[in-house]
Amino acid sequence: MLVYLLLLWHWLKRALLILFSCWLITFLIFKFLPVPFLMVMLEREINAWLSLNFSYASCFAWVELNAISAKMLIAAISAENQNFPNHWGFDFQAIESAINQNSASKKPIRGASTITQQVVKIFDYEMGEAGFVKELKLL
Repeated sequence: MLVYLLLLWHWLKRALLILFSCWLITFLIFKFLPVPFLMVMLEREINAWLSLNFSYASCFAWVELNAISAKMLIAAISAENQNFPNHWGFDFQAIESAINQNSASKKPIRGASTITQQVVKIFDYEMGEAGFVKELKLL
């Protein structure tokens, strides 16, 4: 029995190492290259295929950062999240601050969503999701 557990543990460690390596390689590749598609685009493609609509095609065009007006870029980021360059999608200091402020009052005073969370929210509304599942995805 012990031999089987050791063998299982060996293969489990190996599988986790392979999964982590795949994640790390993907992360490093898309750190420097543009993401070829968004998951919402893939979902729409699959839904179109399942509906036998083979003419559907997602359209998008990546734009170089220097092709966007600097004032527009600063305005968009400043309007939503001045701390955007300093976190990985979740501003934990802002979330903690919002929790502290909201717990001190009877009604929520403010939120702490980031640009990343706003984009997810927009895609979820576009896809028509609602309720508890949508809120879980925002976390």
